[in-house]
Amino acid sequence: MDNLDRIKQIVDSVHHTCPVCGSALYVTDLGKNTLTFHCASEKAKFWTFKKGSKALVEAKGHWDASIRHVSVDKIPE
Repeated sequence: MDNLDRIKQIVDSVHHTCPVCGSALYVTDLGKNTLTFHCASEKAKFWTFKKGSKALVEAKGHWDASIRHVSVDKIPE
C-alpha cells in the first residue's frame, strides 16, 4: 500500500465530528506520522471574520476546540 492509499484509508476511518457543533472534521495537516483534523463549519473558519472582531475570537476558539490528531501508527492496516 502506498502512502496516499494509507492516508486515504486513515481519513476514511475517522468518523469524528466537531465537539463544539457536531459538523464534520476535515484534514488540515498531513504530518509525518499524524493527521490533524479541524471543524469544517463556517462558524469555525476564523479567517473569514474581520480582524480583531469578537466573531473572529469566537471562531478561533471553535477552531482550536475542534482539533483532533490521529496517529498513522495507531490505525490498523
